[in-house]
Amino acid sequence: DKMVRIVRTKDQVIFVFPEDESLQGRSAYLCKKSACILKALDRKGKDAVSYALKVALPPTVKMALRDFATKLPHATA
Repeated sequence: DKMVRIVRTKDQVIFVFPEDESLQGRSAYLCKKSACILKALDRKGKDAVSYALKVALPPTVKMALRDFATKLPHATA
């Protein structure tokens, strides 16, 4: 479990942890480190996750990712 998966399905964007390979759709993967996740979310302009998924990241998913990141080790990206 070294990666965090975010999936854009036809209907929604889902933060998936642990990885659930049965969910199909466009995916973005982030390393499972606080710094990696926060850096991806804090990118100027469009955040890296939204860019990868080609859709704006819903605030609820963004908050869930930030909350998850605060519980991880603070290793550098």
